[in-house]
Amino acid sequence: SLWSMFDPLGALPHDPVTARIDLTGTAKVLFDLTDPMMTGTDAQPFELHTALLSDLYLKALGAEVSGKGDFTFDPTDTTTFPGMPRPAGQADFALNGINGLLDKLAAMGLVPQEQLMSVRMMMGMFTTVVGDDQMTSSIEIDQSGGVLVNGQRFR
Repeated sequence: SLWSMFDPLGALPHDPVTARIDLTGTAKVLFDLTDPMMTGTDAQPFELHTALLSDLYLKALGAEVSGKGDFTFDPTDTTTFPGMPRPAGQADFALNGINGLLDKLAAMGLVPQEQLMSVRMMMGMFTTVVGDDQMTSSIEIDQSGGVLVNGQRFR
């Protein structure tokens, strides 16, 4: 009965939501985290060095997103990306069923039809179509701070 409140026509799959994330990394602790003198200060407690996204998976409402990535961070360069250490590395994503989900949400009246064009244009900028309602995206940040999306310079 809860589903019928949001989806009275049964347009969306009622499968369970699946979410999985495996993220690891390394960082240097910059001060004693239990020191009461440091509580409430603006000092950064960590210096990020690496981040490894071994597994990202989200499946809901008939769509799924998966991805993997590996980044290193240069803590000496906080100007290339203001306020954070400069990352370098790559992340790859696969998206399946996103357009179908958007169509269903529009048919249900949850997303206005006129907003779908801008959403699809953004997806077109950041993804590559590889099949029927299947897309991939590769985001790379090089050592100089350049950002490449699917091989095209974005920054």
